[in-house]
Amino acid sequence: MLERPHLSARAPKLTATAAPSGRPAPGPESFSPDPHPMTGNLQAIGFLISWVLGWGIGGSLIDAGLIQAGVYTLETGQLGTASTFIVWSLAWGAGGLWLYRRWTQPDS
Repeated sequence: MLERPHLSARAPKLTATAAPSGRPAPGPESFSPDPHPMTGNLQAIGFLISWVLGWGIGGSLIDAGLIQAGVYTLETGQLGTASTFIVWSLAWGAGGLWLYRRWTQPDS
């Protein structure tokens, strides 16, 4: 019966190595986390998802409130629903554009 060699007999020894510059490789003590981890594409995706959810939920709540208040009904409210959609989309879009410009402007 063949015996398998002990794992420690095959394991390479870990030694400190130098970076290509000749200096020691940076260790955990020199690690500095990014103070702004949500940057670039991730930030844009998060902003877009939040904006679309806010637009949809906000528009639905406004529409439901106007229907509940009797401003228009679902049967005859096509013009009311359309005007609510247009006004809410313009307002939410302007607010989103303002926030986007404010959040993405370079630090001065």
